[in-house]
Amino acid sequence: MIDVASRNSLSLALAGERAKLVSWPNGRRTIGFALLAAVLATAFFLLTVAITAGKTLAELTTRQSLEVMLMGVDVANITVIVLAVLFVAEETRTRLVEVSVALTPRRHNIVLAKALLMAAVACAIAVVATVLVVVEGMVILALSGVDVPSLTEGWVLRMTFGTMLMLPVHAVVGVCFAYLLPNALLSFLGVFGVMSLPSLATLLPLELGRAAQFLLITPAVHTISGVSQPGAIDYTSALSAVLILAAWIGLVIAAAIVAFRARDV
Repeated sequence: MIDVASRNSLSLALAGERAKLVSWPNGRRTIGFALLAAVLATAFFLLTVAITAGKTLAELTTRQSLEVMLMGVDVANITVIVLAVLFVAEETRTRLVEVSVALTPRRHNIVLAKALLMAAVACAIAVVATVLVVVEGMVILALSGVDVPSLTEGWVLRMTFGTMLMLPVHAVVGVCFAYLLPNALLSFLGVFGVMSLPSLATLLPLELGRAAQFLLITPAVHTISGVSQPGAIDYTSALSAVLILAAWIGLVIAAAIVAFRARDV
């Protein structure tokens, strides 16, 4: 009976969070902006590659061309983090969280519902943004007389999937950091800090830096996408990468639940 009640409570919490998102004007605008930013960023990076990379489009390898195309999804990822953080922070700022707690006393269900909903939204944004930037990128490459990546090749599909994976992972982390930190700005900076940890790890001695990379989100995503190749300092095995992402998601959700339960609402 407890399990059934818990599932029903989570379903009700999900329905409530979905209703909040649908009626949240800033949420709709942010989602639209994420897609627009992805398209504009891909065009910018492809058309300025001679400046940013010191090469013409024709001089890029097929892998490099795909990586540049998918940079638009990286930009959408930043917007998704903002969306996830604001989805929690706005509720706290407007004190709507008090209504949520009154309707759903089991606070862990509120956290889980927000994390699940934001992960689903992030997946949808990732798919749409990826389709848009890949089509756009191929048109730009074709008009420039450059060979386009074949979407039937395994490494292309792997890199595309790995890039899309960033969005739901960071969306969940964004939701959880919004519960852990006192305001939206610190929450966003916290997630951005987690994303930046691999760069800081390169400042450590080689073996220590490699060990640190093994525990971080970005190297795990890069391994899954194939951006990191065997021998690179941030490379882990595919299985290890999946386990690292699962561990991060589990830990931040657990921490968010503890923090939310301790909050005086």
